[in-house]
Amino acid sequence: MNKKLSALFLSFFISAFCLLPGFVRASSQSSSSDEILNKLLSGNLRFQRGLAKHQGQNTLRLKNLSQPVATILVCPESTVSSELVFDQGLGTLYVTTLRDNQVSDKGFQAPLLIVLGQDQCTKGFDAKVIADKIVSDPLISQKVKQGSLRIVAATLDLQSGAVALLDLQGKPVVISDKELLSSLTLANIYRKPPSDGNWEFKNKTTFNAIALTGNSDTITLGGDEKFTTKKKNVANVFTSGVTYARDNVFSNTVSAKTTSRNIFAKDKVSWEFSSRMYSYFGGSWLTNQTSGIDHQFDGFTGLGYKLLMLPKHTLTLEAGYNFKRRNRVAPFPDEAATHNAAFGLDDIWQITDKTSLENEMENVFDMKSPKNVKISSLTSLQVEIIKHLALSFGFKLQFDNNPVPTFKKWDTTSTAGVTFLF
Repeated sequence: MNKKLSALFLSFFISAFCLLPGFVRASSQSSSSDEILNKLLSGNLRFQRGLAKHQGQNTLRLKNLSQPVATILVCPESTVSSELVFDQGLGTLYVTTLRDNQVSDKGFQAPLLIVLGQDQCTKGFDAKVIADKIVSDPLISQKVKQGSLRIVAATLDLQSGAVALLDLQGKPVVISDKELLSSLTLANIYRKPPSDGNWEFKNKTTFNAIALTGNSDTITLGGDEKFTTKKKNVANVFTSGVTYARDNVFSNTVSAKTTSRNIFAKDKVSWEFSSRMYSYFGGSWLTNQTSGIDHQFDGFTGLGYKLLMLPKHTLTLEAGYNFKRRNRVAPFPDEAATHNAAFGLDDIWQITDKTSLENEMENVFDMKSPKNVKISSLTSLQVEIIKHLALSFGFKLQFDNNPVPTFKKWDTTSTAGVTFLF
């Protein structure tokens, strides 16, 4: 479609939109544009997760069609059903394009208009540009200012099925429904379209009171940090932490009072190549004198698969290769390197808007000696107090079937502290 023809269709569309009587519901009606938008986005979440209800998508619905609650403006090339994408019943949405020469009155009685772009659309169909042109009309602009009409620009990702919303200034749309907003935080619906290319940054810094048992018996202080960066479908997660204390160290033969340090740093890069699968690689370093490790270097790579993708609950499985090289502390200083198979499970549950529970478990098996297995399980609870500040509680269990001589196989770490979120 050339630019002149697109402009002609757009002008006709705006004119029809303005002149048709009764195209906006009164503001006193129970269904506001915010409520309708929440309903559509909830349906899109179900569609993404494979949990669509498919209600009202049958022949019975055809006999009892209701007034459309929203108008969806799509490009002429679109072959995707908007009712399926938003998991709505037949007749719930009025779907039209810039190619139509006439628009029925019924299509513009809805208080919400979504301009929906997608990969199939030509360069002449830019959702944000078209939304800007529609709202620039004086009559339409007046309706928007009065609150009787809401116009939203959006894009549909054909790989994940996610609808990414933009307001007329290119910023994420803010929804008042707190429960839906919490769900969308996990689903990344409010990110900018994949083509935007902006970096996203998240930082979590925690200061803890720590209780150690197993090879050590002490209460001390420590801290850790998690810094996440993301751009399009590539993410980088850097974590680090430190514990330094005067403690009681127990081995199988002796016990003593000593000063030990536990420090770690880990960097992991992942690339999502589908809505559920991703690849990852990275490395880490640690010193854990409590367990007899002076220095340990890890390199790892593998694949991840999202087993569960509910709005408030996600479960991810990882499997890959892990290389470890470690130096033991005195009196048994030596150097050992192992090639390992690694399996991990990450379970995240958003209990409420302010409370989340996460469990990270990793099993590492020596490929040459499968009995040499290392297991790590970390359960953490986070409760937000105010914006950017939360209480955090954690319990970590570590098992090494082939520990440094004279050291025990089990170690536990209990933590309680405050977390700063940015």
